[in-house]
Amino acid sequence: MSEIFKLTAQMYQGFDAAYADELVAKFELDPQTRFNKLSTGYRSVMKLIIALAVDVDYVFLDEPTLGLDANHRQLFYEELIDSYAKTPRSFVISTHLIEEIANVIERVFVIQDHQLLVNDTTENVLQEGYAVTGPAKEVQTYTADLNVIGQESLGNLLVHYVYGQLDDQREIPDTVTVSHIDLQKLFIYLTSQGGHREI
Repeated sequence: MSEIFKLTAQMYQGFDAAYADELVAKFELDPQTRFNKLSTGYRSVMKLIIALAVDVDYVFLDEPTLGLDANHRQLFYEELIDSYAKTPRSFVISTHLIEEIANVIERVFVIQDHQLLVNDTTENVLQEGYAVTGPAKEVQTYTADLNVIGQESLGNLLVHYVYGQLDDQREIPDTVTVSHIDLQKLFIYLTSQGGHREI
């Protein structure tokens, strides 16, 4: 493993070897173990350590927490935020664990069938996702002509998931509640087959 760090340092002159050693200790990684002898989780840890310790402007991470247990995933997110705070640069993260990383990311890109559905700040995306809940007739009337991306039936209640601006001139019935939805549910309905309209 130390050989990998040496090779990385040769390729990236700004590689922070001291920080890498610190992360090895935090993740309880045995530095004497050969890379091909590591478990899937610890191979991911090794790659993440290098990603956090290199001095580059852009870091691309594809499913970075693959194989990591809950403690190691939490540690990675903490180190990611700390590393970014100390040395700001762009981390581009591709993941299906949306809710787990929702509080870390600044900007959201949702891609479905090679089409970019969403490209906005996390704050704006969350502000435009709604759950409209109430009796079916009232919900359908209120959400008519809005961008309904999905729905659920809960007994006698109907939930319409809306992405986009609501009609401020449209009165919300007393029997209907409107609340924001989390990024995970928004992602599910935006990318489900037939679950979205044009945005």
